[in-house]
Amino acid sequence: MPLSKEIEKFKRKALEEILEKLTESQRNTFQKLFPKEVPENKLCEVYDLCERTLIENKKVCLEVFNDKN
Repeated sequence: MPLSKEIEKFKRKALEEILEKLTESQRNTFQKLFPKEVPENKLCEVYDLCERTLIENKKVCLEVFNDKN
């Protein structure tokens, strides 16, 4: 599997893990913003959204993205 596919697969998994930490209300808001799969060019924007809504889990979010980026 090409490296780019591996990176995309990891980013999607990391995003799923972050989404699991959102409250139901935050998750509903997120799904309204991104009703389908998150496009590759929106991953940073999504990360920023998660960072703002998950202040208490900020360290976890940063570790997940920075360790593998």
